[in-house]
Amino acid sequence: MNFLRPLLAARFRLCRQFLLAIVAGLMWAADSTASGQTTFTLTAAANIYLEAFRAIEAEVTGKKQPKDLDFPTIDDGVYGMAFIETVVKSSKLGAKWVKFPKA
Repeated sequence: MNFLRPLLAARFRLCRQFLLAIVAGLMWAADSTASGQTTFTLTAAANIYLEAFRAIEAEVTGKKQPKDLDFPTIDDGVYGMAFIETVVKSSKLGAKWVKFPKA
C-alpha cells in the first residue's frame, strides 16, 4: 500500500480544496438561513466534515491520527440505532420501560 501513498497524496490535495469549499458553503449557509431556522444542523455537518477530513488527511499522508478528533464513529452510530430501536419498542408496549441492550 505504501507505493500508493504519492498517488493518494496528489489526489488528496485536490480533494482537500473541494472539501474545504463544501465546508465553507455549509458555514455560509448556516449564516444565511431564514429567520427561525436552526443553524445548528449546518454548522454541525461542517464540523463533522472538517474532523473526518483531518482523520483522512493523517491517513493519506502517513501521519498519526490526531488525538483530539471529534466526530461520530461506527460504534456511535450502532449505539444510536440501538437507542432508537429501544424507544420504538417501548412505544409499542404502551410506553413501558424497556431494558437498553448493553454494548
